[in-house]
Amino acid sequence: MKPKSYSLFEAYHYLKRYQLSDSLYLIGAVNAALKYGPKHLITDDLPDEVLTWLGRTTQEHLRFNIYVGATRLARLLLLSGANDHKGSPLSLLDNSLPSAIDVAGFLYDPELETQLNNASSNLTNNILGRIGQIQFPLQGNRLSLLGRAMLLFETLPVQIEGQYSIDYQLKTYFGISVMEFLATGLALWIKCDGSIDYNLDVDTRLDRYVNDNTQAAFLKLSSGTPVDYRKIIRGEQWKVPNKLYDIYFMEPLIQIPAIKVEVSSKLSSGSYVVPQPKYLLDRTSTGIFYLLADKEQQLAKASGQTKKNPFRVYFGEVYRAYVRTQLYQAKSNTTLIDLDEDFDNKNGGKLPDFAVIQGNICVIIEVKTSLLTLKSRAFFEESQMELEIRTGSFKKAVTQLHDFRSRILLKETRDDRFAPIIEVISILAGYEDIFVLNSYLLPMLEVQYGPMTKNLQLACISDIDAIGSLLAEGKPLGELLKKKVGNSEERKWMLDQYLKVHIQQENPVLKQAFSSLLRRFGVDGLE
Repeated sequence: MKPKSYSLFEAYHYLKRYQLSDSLYLIGAVNAALKYGPKHLITDDLPDEVLTWLGRTTQEHLRFNIYVGATRLARLLLLSGANDHKGSPLSLLDNSLPSAIDVAGFLYDPELETQLNNASSNLTNNILGRIGQIQFPLQGNRLSLLGRAMLLFETLPVQIEGQYSIDYQLKTYFGISVMEFLATGLALWIKCDGSIDYNLDVDTRLDRYVNDNTQAAFLKLSSGTPVDYRKIIRGEQWKVPNKLYDIYFMEPLIQIPAIKVEVSSKLSSGSYVVPQPKYLLDRTSTGIFYLLADKEQQLAKASGQTKKNPFRVYFGEVYRAYVRTQLYQAKSNTTLIDLDEDFDNKNGGKLPDFAVIQGNICVIIEVKTSLLTLKSRAFFEESQMELEIRTGSFKKAVTQLHDFRSRILLKETRDDRFAPIIEVISILAGYEDIFVLNSYLLPMLEVQYGPMTKNLQLACISDIDAIGSLLAEGKPLGELLKKKVGNSEERKWMLDQYLKVHIQQENPVLKQAFSSLLRRFGVDGLE
């Protein structure tokens, strides 16, 4: 029998009967039990009924389905109009939580989906794009997230001279240093059992970086009320549901993972519920980027210089250095060229950032901080994305990669290292994780730029990490990418998904950065 589906308003009508904060706490407790993955349940400080319920299922894919479904339920509860002043909370004792997870899981709004499908010429990728942004962020490797953060906001900025100091500006604007932000976020995530408060008892070895002041600062920057949550999605018309935004806009819990409790029968005054601890870790890993980018944008707008953003300019240099660090893990079977530093550009013109040579195959990489705007990343709206790929950084990057690819194949580089090359694969790499770049965006680029996109792949930071891992193991990156771009189906796969079957170990650079982070905290054995 086919399960019943629910339109958005039917789901809201069903859910708004439940008391909000205690329901979110129970959802958070379920997700906290699974925060290290579906193999092992976390048992400390969690309600017995949560552990009993999850213990009935040992299959990993079913536990992951609960993890995703409970997270989606938290979003719908926050948008439904549920509050702390009426109703009873969701419970496992009366089976109302599993029933509510089913409602969230079977949400399907025919009116909206028909509208979106009619507007798309690539229906499958349109749907996968929107769904992927809901599910894939919950699957990120925890070690990698923290290793990235250590490299991007602490280690590399110390090495790169510039007109901007990430640590100084973070302290100036927000009263917390980079290391305090990372340590406090990590401590809160480790201790989170579905709720957190200012009185968190953390490991004494973290005292150098974590105290009441840093907890207050982190939570101020990473929390909000249910109304704040709705405003992030709906704007000033936060009381009015918007089907497209309510269902598909980026998840606000990544920005405000802690939701302030107004009334609760279970939690003390001043507490916060954390419906999905993974988003608390995401905030720890990427929050510094968005805090400083948004702050500088606000200051520029106030001064009438809307295009000025010194943080983004400087971060572009840091991210380029991050990509370089990943690539320079390569073994002796690979030649790496930083085209800014180690190439005599006699012909002039802009070059890509890096070239990776293995045998007669060359991979050229152009690094950009941003590939798509927030609206495009959220909705995968075809008309908006077409507008973005016709202009600005996309046009310049595709042209740049194509021109240098042609110079290599026509033997016009006057550099002996390129003499053996008969195949060139191009990669345009952005910072933010967008999991369907090749399946959704690449076909649109092919329509717009035609032959200029031959052997082109799009990448995000997770893909760069996968490339780094592969090179560190001495694997044939060039051959694997040649096979990928030559297969009409595999060409559309995310690079990380395609390459990871060939990767045997954790990324050495990220593992080392994570260990360095722990050493700075004076903590051993936390891995």
